Amino acid sequence: MENTNDFNILIIKPNKINNISWIDKDYTDKIINLDIFNIIDTNNINFVETIHSQLNLSDFDIKNINIKNEIIGDEPYYVYEMLYINTEKTQYEIDDNINELGSLLTLNDDKIYSNVIILKSYLPSLNDSMVLDNITKTDISKLLHNRVYTKIVTWDWDNFKKLNMDFLMHDINIWYVADNYGDKVCGNILDQPLEKCVWFTMKSEELRGNLTLDEVKKIIHLSKKLTDYKTPEIFKEEIKDKYDRRIIYNKYKVLDYMYANNN
Repeated sequence: MENTNDFNILIIKPNKINNISWIDKDYTDKIINLDIFNIIDTNNINFVETIHSQLNLSDFDIKNINIKNEIIGDEPYYVYEMLYINTEKTQYEIDDNINELGSLLTLNDDKIYSNVIILKSYLPSLNDSMVLDNITKTDISKLLHNRVYTKIVTWDWDNFKKLNMDFLMHDINIWYVADNYGDKVCGNILDQPLEKCVWFTMKSEELRGNLTLDEVKKIIHLSKKLTDYKTPEIFKEEIKDKYDRRIIYNKYKVLDYMYANNN
């Protein structure tokens, strides 16, 4: 499937946000109300030209830059990507051209300059479609909010033991209290009675991700069906879409596909 309708992309212009306190309860509202955003309509015909113009590529020596494409957030059925220029020449990296919000959104600690582009794609679970969708400033607010207020799944709480494991692109952490008279609530991941447990997931060593009850239920179900919890190689293959973007198999897509085929 490919885009047949027009869609939009979101531009974040160079900005400074370090004067906004991150402990301010209105932090995300103050950021998205800054005059640093542009919504640009485009379509599958002029998409590449739009990217070129909105990143101001004509202002740069093309030999000394590359365009980075980074996944900055995902959720069931949607993924968010950021395009930005990575320069090798310091004359482009001037204070007036810094993009502090872009630097905040990245997950790889790059210090970002000039415009950045945010793309939102619809990512259905059970096929290879990745369709560009409309994006708004509210999506940016949601991304920032989810970085701080991550979701976990709990089954009560007390002193605990810890388990960490990889499960189909999920970095699963379970903190639990064993009890000979409890229930086996974690499938074959923890095949023992528990009194209490807490589930959460990590996106990196320092950044916690979001985990939903729906994911946990599917993981528990699959733990009883699968003998190997590694991500199948088919999901690691390099498949490109019409815009030469790699088709993304995020944790939601992989989990839903495996669940649909092992139900």
